[in-house]
Amino acid sequence: MAVIAKNNTGDPVTITDLGVTIPGSGQVTLSDYMSSRLVAGSADLNTLVWAETVTMNDGASDVAKEKYIGWIASYPTDYLIKYAEDIPGRPMLRDVPPLVLFDTGDGARYLYHIFPSPPVLVDVVIAFDLPSDFSVFKRTDTNPAGSALRFHAKTFIGTGGWTVMAVYDTNGVAQTAGLPPRGSSPVRTEVTIDGAVLTGTYEADKRCHMVVQLDGIAAEVVGIDVDSSRAGIILV
Repeated sequence: MAVIAKNNTGDPVTITDLGVTIPGSGQVTLSDYMSSRLVAGSADLNTLVWAETVTMNDGASDVAKEKYIGWIASYPTDYLIKYAEDIPGRPMLRDVPPLVLFDTGDGARYLYHIFPSPPVLVDVVIAFDLPSDFSVFKRTDTNPAGSALRFHAKTFIGTGGWTVMAVYDTNGVAQTAGLPPRGSSPVRTEVTIDGAVLTGTYEADKRCHMVVQLDGIAAEVVGIDVDSSRAGIILV
């Protein structure tokens, strides 16, 4: 399902508080650029919809103006990260397709994705809140050796897996080099990033982020342990 804004006029229309302009008689897929929390909270979009200047569409059919806010608000309920636009310096990061939360026999709670046909890659954002006493991440050259950031993942069906695509420091600057290679495993697997490879700025009482891409072919299932991922900061 998509969140699409359609311009009912022949002239360009700007949704000022979203910073989006819809071409005359055209449309913009808002869910390609921002989370549905932002869309649902847009006062300017609300005005345009009720004036029938803009019509919302889910990719298949139009949504009545009386229903669109409730429809958008329900759109991200199965997402791992609903507020991806809160990442400093990367407000256009897209929400991921729907995932499902479930408990497993290994004592973990996973958000997992069943890949459709044709398969669609899924980008998941994991947020790490650095504590007030944070000074430096653990590194392989500390004693004992350890890792800085970690999460747990598992392949439930097939050979699908996960890849750490980027780490955003507390200034919102992305690092893509030196990150772990793609992983895939039928058992719960810890994925770690050593503090020695992190090149950004990391400050106490701030939040950093990791973007993990899930991949697989049709009917394969890959999941991330949400509890361990949120708590996965290891300090010296």
